[in-house]
Amino acid sequence: NDADSDPTNELQAVSFSNDTLYLSDGGQVYLGAYGIDLIDDADNDPNNEIELPATANPGDLLEFDGTSWVAAAPAGSNGPGAVMYIYNGQTCPSGWTTQQVNVAIFGGVAVDACWTDTPCVVMYIYDGQTCPTGWTLQPIGAAVVNGSTLPVDACFKCY
Repeated sequence: NDADSDPTNELQAVSFSNDTLYLSDGGQVYLGAYGIDLIDDADNDPNNEIELPATANPGDLLEFDGTSWVAAAPAGSNGPGAVMYIYNGQTCPSGWTTQQVNVAIFGGVAVDACWTDTPCVVMYIYDGQTCPTGWTLQPIGAAVVNGSTLPVDACFKCY
């Protein structure tokens, strides 16, 4: 009821199911006849939609192996390694090598570098945040990358 005495202009709820638009007091519009792709990837082709595999996690790099989507190293399994900056004197993750730097190279605090020949991706997050599923947390708790007093931690994922 829309608070007037005219029964022909009542408000109705609209719902959508599959390819049909429905009104709560009856009536429907079939949209399939228009040949419109209901997923808007700007090409009106419903046969080429972008879908991520159910096994994917945020932050994963994926490649198609001809049959399915699989985890992929950023530069292949023989790709370059990675560097992660930590607070001076902290311990690098297992399997990483420490390079003593002891200089505030980014204008924050003095840092050391951790490096590995294994292909890895490193990202810095605010201190105390959690890493995405499948990534490993490296607690740093210091301003090693931003030239300020804002402390960060690192997340890394190796392939």
